[in-house]
Amino acid sequence: MAVLVWQKLPLLTVAATLHIYSIFLWFLLELIAIGNFSPNYNCFHNAISDLGIPYDFEDSKHAHRLSRSHKATLMNMNFRLIAVSYAIAQLALLYGLTQEMPIVRTKSWRHVREMRLFLSLLFMLGLGAVGTIHAGPREDANGEKLIHLTGAALAIFGGNINSVLCGTLSDPIKTTRSKHYQQISFALGSLGLFAGACTKIASSYGFSGVTERTSVYCILAWGFVTGVVILGKPIKAEDGNGGKDI
Repeated sequence: MAVLVWQKLPLLTVAATLHIYSIFLWFLLELIAIGNFSPNYNCFHNAISDLGIPYDFEDSKHAHRLSRSHKATLMNMNFRLIAVSYAIAQLALLYGLTQEMPIVRTKSWRHVREMRLFLSLLFMLGLGAVGTIHAGPREDANGEKLIHLTGAALAIFGGNINSVLCGTLSDPIKTTRSKHYQQISFALGSLGLFAGACTKIASSYGFSGVTERTSVYCILAWGFVTGVVILGKPIKAEDGNGGKDI
């Protein structure tokens, strides 16, 4: 019979709540940071990381003017909070499924779970590095900016590859509300990976802010969709013989 989320899968409820909470927290704190950036912030040109630089810096994209993110501390806290909440949500999601659904306690599922947990760890460490080591001229001069850029790449590619795996490998989350959950996961992950790969090229044409944001927002959107799917209707776990309920 169908396995009900609310009564039998508390870990999945935790995962769903954290994923939904994360997207609202991110945009709230990002908008506050954008509103307190001087002289002004352009989402088309400026990188998200510019919001986390806690000192005056020369913005080469805008006629070498001096810019300042007056809520840099808040934005860096945003990076770290989302990094941790994403990792906890993934841990709760993957182990919640394993504990409550005997049908997924298979060797193949364990391999999938381990891969996705590893990617979630990369996302957490990467975004945590973004929120700890800045991307301003001081960090560029002392070589620390490379750590920031590496962290950003780990977060972007780790999070989006996780979404792609959710869309391409067998996933036990099946609901009557979202019959196309795996397709949505694959589409978001693929778009995020493509945008992330294009960011370096886009910087040469002055619109790297668009591609970078797309790569990050796709990860947040996947988490939101996953949360809505879990909370929306009872979950059914499929076996390998045509999707029968257990």
